[in-house]
Amino acid sequence: MVKKNPPITVLMPVYKAEKYLSKAIESVLAQTFVDFEFLIINDASTDRSEEIIHSFSDSRIRYFKNKKNQNIGNALNRGVELAKGKYIARMDADDISLPDRLQRQFDFLEKNPKVDAVFSDAKIMNRLDKILKQTYLSQHTGSGNEIYSILPKKNCLLHSTAFIKTDILKKYKYRPQMRAEAWDLWLRLISDKVKIEFINEPLLHFRQHGGSLTRKYKLTAPLTVIRELSKFLSFQFKKGKFGSTERSALATLTRTFFSALPLIIRLISRSLFRTIACLWALGKTSWKDTVILFFPDYGWAGAEVVHLDITRQLFRNKRVFVIFQHPFTAKPNYREEFKKNSNGMCVLFEQNIFEEIVRSFIKFKLKRLPKTTIFGSNNAFFYHTIKGIKKHRIIDLLHLFGAGVERLALPVIDELDQRVIISKSLRQELKELYAKEEIDPKYLKRLHYIPNGIRVNPRYPEGKDFDQLHLLYVGRSAPEKRLHLIKKLINRLIENNVDFTFTAAGGDFGFCDFFSHMPQIQCLGKIERTRLKEVYKQANVLLVTSKREGFPMVMMESMTEGVIPVSTAVGGIPDNIIHSENGLLIDDYENEDRIVDAFYQNLLVLQSDKENMKQLSKATYQFAKDNFSMEKFNERYDLLFESNK
Repeated sequence: MVKKNPPITVLMPVYKAEKYLSKAIESVLAQTFVDFEFLIINDASTDRSEEIIHSFSDSRIRYFKNKKNQNIGNALNRGVELAKGKYIARMDADDISLPDRLQRQFDFLEKNPKVDAVFSDAKIMNRLDKILKQTYLSQHTGSGNEIYSILPKKNCLLHSTAFIKTDILKKYKYRPQMRAEAWDLWLRLISDKVKIEFINEPLLHFRQHGGSLTRKYKLTAPLTVIRELSKFLSFQFKKGKFGSTERSALATLTRTFFSALPLIIRLISRSLFRTIACLWALGKTSWKDTVILFFPDYGWAGAEVVHLDITRQLFRNKRVFVIFQHPFTAKPNYREEFKKNSNGMCVLFEQNIFEEIVRSFIKFKLKRLPKTTIFGSNNAFFYHTIKGIKKHRIIDLLHLFGAGVERLALPVIDELDQRVIISKSLRQELKELYAKEEIDPKYLKRLHYIPNGIRVNPRYPEGKDFDQLHLLYVGRSAPEKRLHLIKKLINRLIENNVDFTFTAAGGDFGFCDFFSHMPQIQCLGKIERTRLKEVYKQANVLLVTSKREGFPMVMMESMTEGVIPVSTAVGGIPDNIIHSENGLLIDDYENEDRIVDAFYQNLLVLQSDKENMKQLSKATYQFAKDNFSMEKFNERYDLLFESNK
């Protein structure tokens, strides 16, 4: 039971943190200083974060969940208001506090009552928990004594090592409008002469993700400095403050602006080039009798395959114009295929500062156009553009529920004449969402079920090897895919000397490094569809450990090659897979060990009866042939686009 006024409140906001959350919580609960409350604010996570939090039963945990995502600044402010402790210790959901962290920082402030906040150094670890040579301090400052002079130039204080008097945080709070909300807070503190000290020892392991070192980050970092310091100075000037902190920040802003001029000009040029190219394509192409399609990009994933199939079929009988929210630079991609199957394309630039000009021009064209059909999927630009448009027939496509994309349509639900769903389970999920958001149930009548289609081999692929398990994973490395379960499953198979091979394709997977020394395990990254077809031919089991799905294209594609799906029973998968008839289903247990055990036991069943495995493979193929034909897919979309009711 938490004391009414514990000495310390550990404050941890959580948003889609399932991958590292357990270790972060464990590190707090294992502190040598035990008299604290652990305040966890779940900012409307859509992954397994809540499930993981509930798996801990420690009485010191106080758990709160935001109904809607508020951003980290608002989540932190809610935690500050709820805090009961004399001090607040910040903690991030992917870091690890060393066992004596709270004791060391508590003792420091108790012995130095004039100090209001104390920070520490931290060891840096990568996404695989490997500790790197450099510490956070060695990367950002020379010593802790330099923080006052360095802070106006860059944020040299690691947020998750902050240990601050609660009264100070309640007075200043975070400013949610700031992207660098912590840096802004530190600048305001030192501007008001709030006393900050530093422990020159690592008290935390800070997780440095690969994305923080990418070229994209390095390119945009100066723009972040300019934006955040401009907001900070504007806020301070309105209060009539212009002390040494502000003068130093202004000098940094000025230097950064001039040094970043080439970058700024380059980014503006790119945005302007994309905008002009889009406006040119929009202007020169007649939209008379044209279907207007809005898609996120022309990438490689399953959703993009479906978008391309829809575009191809439409282009056989109609004029088609495609608008992409942003480009996709990685290879492979389907840009040329979309180009061949459309009468024109507009590709916006990601974070285009001229985006509103393009949107206004599109709306201008649509208002002058006789009634046509507008179709979109998975992108905010589409939903923002159709707002207020009643003249045309508007349709959207929803691939899955739970990733947040299902909420994009809610503000424009009245503009949507029809909503295509790819699995029957989405109807119930949308019904519950509409009820929760107090949306008129009449809109459920606009749902239209069209399953995805696939080109199916006319005959079962003979010659598949069933002498051992040939396991396959194809897809992204997103958190909802729960690839850590596959890693656990592979370890289990290895420990028990099960005869198997494993292939992964589609992304950069963390477990690949872990198993790189094992010849029976290979990771292919992103590969062309022609090569992927060959991978399907070699496999006999597809592993799907997802927390949420629609009905994955990879499952359909692999089933046409007789690959048996062994999958969690989530989303639209149980609509198509019947356990032991055309695949094997795993109930989505809350306990991860039970999930892994269920996968393991089902694989042993397959391995123990090779003849049954072969028959299940044939049944898998036959089901795909009977239900996933591209002919039926094309017929359904033809009917959808021909209807003008």
